[in-house]
Amino acid sequence: DGLSVNQANAIVLNNNFNAFKAEINPTFTSVSFDNNDYFTVKTKKITGVNLAVDYSISLNTDSTVIEYTNKEITIQYLNNIKGLRQNFIINKSIGPNTIRIVQDISFSGKASFDKHKGIIVQFNGSTYHYSDLIVWDKSGKKLPSNFELIDSQAGKFKIALVVDASNAAFPITIDPN
Repeated sequence: DGLSVNQANAIVLNNNFNAFKAEINPTFTSVSFDNNDYFTVKTKKITGVNLAVDYSISLNTDSTVIEYTNKEITIQYLNNIKGLRQNFIINKSIGPNTIRIVQDISFSGKASFDKHKGIIVQFNGSTYHYSDLIVWDKSGKKLPSNFELIDSQAGKFKIALVVDASNAAFPITIDPN
């Protein structure tokens, strides 16, 4: 597994166990495979969060955890034997009780969408998930959440990760596995 920074200040990582290469920054994740299949996630909007502000970047010592942080949010990427995982950590209350993270998803292969299971993409006999949305607050209490399909076209979904944060103790972690 390797890690580097490209000219666009995105971090490029290789996950040799799962045979993929990923390019990530705070609002964009692109995963590509040796056979030209791909899965891309673009975060377009998070309720109450300014995505255009500067982020500090931190890596743990073995380069398996990358965090982009500003005063409102930490966007965390975990790269391990299970694959690449993304977490959104909302550091403080951002106004409304419902948090929506709007994302554009594009992919090669066949995909299905389910309100509770998320997106499942299949290509060349392999299955990849952007699913199992789990959200918890500072005290460890699970918060109600679901995926919402906004639009669907061939090879593309526009979705929202929707969280009821009305009784949450901040920070909260939004974890689509």
